[in-house]
Amino acid sequence: CERDGLQLNVRKTKEMIIDFRKKTYTKDPIKIKEEFIETCEKYKYLGLEITKNLTWESHIDLTVKKAMKNLSCLRILKRFKLSPQILDLFYQATIVSTLTFGLSIWDVSINESSHRKINKIRKIGMKIS
Repeated sequence: CERDGLQLNVRKTKEMIIDFRKKTYTKDPIKIKEEFIETCEKYKYLGLEITKNLTWESHIDLTVKKAMKNLSCLRILKRFKLSPQILDLFYQATIVSTLTFGLSIWDVSINESSHRKINKIRKIGMKIS
């Protein structure tokens, strides 16, 4: 970094070891500028929660939780008797966008249970809007 004129913020730097071997091993921590780099099990990067074993369950759980909050808002808006077009616009902008963020990255590698969670939210939202 110094050679290329970049400043590295050591306190914001994390280390995640992605290893699929059954036998775990210990590794000495990385030290930069006399500070040890924190090793983490999962990290949220650009809105995607990445885990050390590259599964997406924790990301899907966070996504579903966020979408459920938006479903509550959609229900409240429906009680105010807003037009179906406005409800659908809210559904598309808040719930569908939340459920599909990063879809091209995680969709092919999530399990059936995670697919069901997402589809359940989607179906509920479609019924409300």
